[in-house]
Amino acid sequence: MKTQAYVQKICDRLQDSLQTCIEDFRAGRDCQGLETFLNTVEDLEILMDSSWGHGAENLAMTDKILDALERIRDCIENCDVAGMTDVLEFMLYPMVKEMMSENGNETCTTE
Repeated sequence: MKTQAYVQKICDRLQDSLQTCIEDFRAGRDCQGLETFLNTVEDLEILMDSSWGHGAENLAMTDKILDALERIRDCIENCDVAGMTDVLEFMLYPMVKEMMSENGNETCTTE
């Protein structure tokens, strides 16, 4: 099991990475955005493997996050950077913030 400090560090980094990824894609820096996105997925995986992603109350949100990731995969397969960015900004980012808030990670919920 991961320590609370470690999970908090990952939460903070995940939020920053998502914001940077979205900004990079919106600015046309696709290569940088994709690299940041891959780091974001790694952090999301770490959090989902920790106690942060377990429990009945988190199951529905986990399914929604997985759905967003599937949509992103579809966008990547279709070379749809704008669509991927929309999913990141308007689906994944709000869900991650909500899940962080529900799990008591206050610093993860600040803008």
